[in-house]
Amino acid sequence: MKQDMILAALEGTYLLLNTTIPGANPFDVGLLTYDRAGYVASNMASTNPLLRPPSVSWPPPTDNQSDAEWALAAKYALSYAGPFSIGTSFPATEVEGEVRHGPLMVSSVPGMVGSTQVRNYTLHDHDDDIFLELWGDWNGTRAAVWWKRLY
Repeated sequence: MKQDMILAALEGTYLLLNTTIPGANPFDVGLLTYDRAGYVASNMASTNPLLRPPSVSWPPPTDNQSDAEWALAAKYALSYAGPFSIGTSFPATEVEGEVRHGPLMVSSVPGMVGSTQVRNYTLHDHDDDIFLELWGDWNGTRAAVWWKRLY
């Protein structure tokens, strides 16, 4: 029963606010969704035109888009999806604990498929807004990704 309450507390769609991951890609736009069926989808990208050439489009035309432009766009975007669960490394509550994204079923980074991404979570309630902090150790430094719940 407690697991269901924790999953319900995380459920929703969140807007990326910022990241504090030293040296990580400069993701400045993104959505993260936890659904009640136990699945997560994360999509993040840079909006900097120097890192995401505006000429790259879908479906790709047969001309005027180089492989180098596509590689640059892919380098500064990350998407993945799969099941999620609450970890057991330490006691979890509706406010904080460990969340495990995976094993991932799909990812824009092929090597992430089948992996499980472990994050610590803290939910913050501020002026009727809910903020989700996903955090952990990044090479000896506390790193966090901050999200605001949209619904």
